[in-house]
Amino acid sequence: RVVELDRLLHEEKKKVSDMRNTLEHQRKKLKDTEKIRKEKAELEKKLEIEREAGARLSDQLMQEKTRYTEISQDLASQKEYDLEIVEDLRREKHRNVALLRDLDTERQYNMELDVNCTDKNGNTALHRAAQKGNLKAVQILVRRGANFNLKEKEYGRTPLIQATLFGRLDVVRWLASQGADINVANKRKFTPLHYAVWYNQTEICKMLIKMGAKLDARADENVTPLHLAARAGYMDSMKLLVNAGARLDAVDNLGNKPLDWARKNGYMEVADYLEKFQFASTVPSVTNQNISKQKSRKDEERLLTSQTF
Repeated sequence: RVVELDRLLHEEKKKVSDMRNTLEHQRKKLKDTEKIRKEKAELEKKLEIEREAGARLSDQLMQEKTRYTEISQDLASQKEYDLEIVEDLRREKHRNVALLRDLDTERQYNMELDVNCTDKNGNTALHRAAQKGNLKAVQILVRRGANFNLKEKEYGRTPLIQATLFGRLDVVRWLASQGADINVANKRKFTPLHYAVWYNQTEICKMLIKMGAKLDARADENVTPLHLAARAGYMDSMKLLVNAGARLDAVDNLGNKPLDWARKNGYMEVADYLEKFQFASTVPSVTNQNISKQKSRKDEERLLTSQTF
């Protein structure tokens, strides 16, 4: 009987053990199932985030494309407008071209439409519009975010300088009214007033002076706008500068005052006018003979012929 009891006890122990194993297995399965459920939930959450990010990116790209279209349409709607400016926003050398052709490619490179995109010389569409004197196009581009103080690469000219150079009075006035720097200097430190004088843009010269442009700004070789007016024999610009208070005793790196340049280049009417307003100075005027002794002819010729800035 004892043997029989032992056998029964052993069987019961085995059943209990089997039940424990079964419960442990089920517990493990439940644990794995819960882990899978959590992983699935996390994955779904990540996928949702990715979907939202993708949707936002697509919306952003579409907004940029719409913005480009609006800019182009606004510009093209100006009947007198040169379509070359519109094309400046479309050229392959610009960063926005991929966006206009292939949104998927744009998404990969994360590039956006940029109204300040430049060509290989650093010119923007605003440089082009200012140069051509199209005020409506300039206004559209600035309203769309164009930076009117960007400088092109070759000479360091801003759109306002370009407008001055080509005599675009309305564009210069409007850009200045929007906060464009009227005393900005190019690579050789020439300001818009230097340009207005050298290119004989008398009305722009007058306007810049009224706006408070620096009369005695020094460019390379310590040249002032009055030096340029006297050197070129531009009587009107010279009178504007003198009457506004420009320094007649300013000396450039060759030792010349404006009066010296007028005499040197044979503009005697300009020289006579300057003599009437010559400021009293303890520093004697440098004569042509002294200049030739002090400076090499090569340096003097370089300054005389250096007209591109």
